[in-house]
Amino acid sequence: LFKSWQMFFKQKVVLQGLITQDYLSTKKALELESILRTIFMRGNSIIPIINENDLLSDVELKEVRGGAFGDNDKTAALITRMMLNIFDDVYSIYLTNAPGVLDENGRLFGLLEMCDLSDEKIRKICNGKSEGGRGGMENKLKIIKELLHDHPNLIVYIIDGKRPQQLRELIGAITKGRAKKIGGRI
Repeated sequence: LFKSWQMFFKQKVVLQGLITQDYLSTKKALELESILRTIFMRGNSIIPIINENDLLSDVELKEVRGGAFGDNDKTAALITRMMLNIFDDVYSIYLTNAPGVLDENGRLFGLLEMCDLSDEKIRKICNGKSEGGRGGMENKLKIIKELLHDHPNLIVYIIDGKRPQQLRELIGAITKGRAKKIGGRI
């Protein structure tokens, strides 16, 4: 995935930032937002990719998370909120191990609106958490629902993380102004 980002942004510097659970606290989150603000003030030549670092501390895995791996969906929501404090126009991209959001019959949803994201509907179309992690599509949709409630003009995409071409196509459409910009939809 990191190579996909680097290939697409050939004229950019792609940085990978790994954060830990403590960055989800208020003080550390403010520090991280300040760092991101500084990076973006230098122009548009740097693209930060941020993930939660699951392997930094076995103590954190055992004591804080009860043995579960981290929740990159929550991390993505935190970063999205930070980006909304810095920029007016933000796209949030979530990767999944599925082809996208599937209905109860296994068919791909092309577009979901806020009204489709009731807790009952989310439970109905999702079949639980991912193996080893805390996420899964249900968790992802609940987090996105909260984000869209707070920021109805936010654009959110959920794409297949196993298909780098899909990511390249989406980034290309966004940078060329061809991506759908419909607030409150994923």
